[in-house]
Amino acid sequence: MSILPLETWRKIIGYAPWSFWGFADNEIVPLTSACNDVVQKYAWQDTDAAGRYDILQAIEQAEARLTGYMRYAPAPHYIVEEHPFPRFPDERFDRLGYVDASGRWPSVQMNEGHIQKVGVLTRTLLDTDAVVYSDPDGDGLDELATITTAVTFTDTTQVAVYVPAADRLNSDDVSEDYRIQPVKVSITGGVATIRINAWLMAKPILYEGVDRVVIDPTDSANFLSTVEVYRLYIDPTGITADTAQAKLTWETRPHPYWCVCGCNTNIFTPSNSLDPAAEGYAMARVALRQPELGIVALGQATYNSTTDQFVQTVNWQSCRPPDKVTIRAWAGKPLVNGEMDVRMQRVVAYFATAELARPICACQDANRQIYHWQFDLARTGGADGEQYGAISADDLNCPYGTRRGHVYAWKETRDMRLITGYSVV
Repeated sequence: MSILPLETWRKIIGYAPWSFWGFADNEIVPLTSACNDVVQKYAWQDTDAAGRYDILQAIEQAEARLTGYMRYAPAPHYIVEEHPFPRFPDERFDRLGYVDASGRWPSVQMNEGHIQKVGVLTRTLLDTDAVVYSDPDGDGLDELATITTAVTFTDTTQVAVYVPAADRLNSDDVSEDYRIQPVKVSITGGVATIRINAWLMAKPILYEGVDRVVIDPTDSANFLSTVEVYRLYIDPTGITADTAQAKLTWETRPHPYWCVCGCNTNIFTPSNSLDPAAEGYAMARVALRQPELGIVALGQATYNSTTDQFVQTVNWQSCRPPDKVTIRAWAGKPLVNGEMDVRMQRVVAYFATAELARPICACQDANRQIYHWQFDLARTGGADGEQYGAISADDLNCPYGTRRGHVYAWKETRDMRLITGYSVV
């Protein structure tokens, strides 16, 4: 699932909201021309036009490429990274405890920077609530959906809205594919009030037809009557290897050495320590040492329910360090007012537009903004667009490509990337 909501892409590109989400009728939301046609969910539902699914894939591709280049995501998202446990440069030496050369907990350099929190992504159902539709501007069309639900927290970014089970396709489990966003949330007196644009609330089944889909926005039966509201947050308090901030993993040793670690139940107990493919696990706690650069410290810990504290209780004098560590984190460029930074929104939107293989409808006038960001700057024109050379040598070095959206994204982000430096002492 993309970090930038598809609806935010639509707003930046400037496409009409109702027709983009498949709605039209003869009066309030008319189709005035072929250029103003409704956008389908899938490309195969239309002719020579990308669907919303194609756009979503382009956004995901843009975010992945930006993250790989900048070494952090354009907004926070959940990551799970596996790394070798830190070892000394001289392989003749091994650790006998959780300490580095400076006397601190050993550190790990993660692939992504801007680590915001560590822990497991947790989705907890708050309630299934009714949706109330209204017409704030009095144009005869209900544009606003409002939901209220009781909460025990105050962080509005933890409120997530999903399509209810009754309206999910094929009895699917709840997932980010069924999340409705963006939403506007306010919390007062233990009650969250959620406001959503009504064009995001069509029942999913209406988008799945084999023919062209046009939904009547005046028929209330086409809209969700209830939604599931969840608390979506990072839980740092897990006390097992599967729920902890990090997990340490040991491979078993060959006989007769397997029992040196495998028989120490304080560290781990594999189901079969004689099995070369077996692994043992222990939970670990993570400290944010240099979170912006993605550097974290860690150590094995157990939870003491009497003192309500995590403590490190195991030494390795009769064992060896773990072979690898799995770290769970919430990482990415910090949100601004609960949303992706506006500058980064434009970067992702224009980059994604450049990634699209075709426009969203056949008429060029309705796609002028899209065509602008898809134009290949390496072309100078010609009858068939075969002449090249107008782009500067600097822009030709763009690692994303030579379309205008690619070059724009590169110029915006090349001074924002995290670069790892090394020194020789």
